[in-house]
Amino acid sequence: MATQNNLHVPDNLLAELQAKAEADGKSPDEMVKIAIERFLLHRQLQELVDYGKVQSASLGLTEEDVPRLVEEHRNEQSRK
Repeated sequence: MATQNNLHVPDNLLAELQAKAEADGKSPDEMVKIAIERFLLHRQLQELVDYGKVQSASLGLTEEDVPRLVEEHRNEQSRK
């Protein structure tokens, strides 16, 4: 269930949002929901990338190691 919220959107952005929403056959609320979902997914992906960078640095791995590691993993999987 959604809760009624109030957000401040500058007039110029609101007008553009309304026009784009209408062109896509959606309501401005639907467009805002989509934008928020995409933002949150992007943020989650960025957090995962950042985590991966920290982990690879702690293991002393670089991008150059990736093909070798992928090949090693594939070889291990094919032996199972």
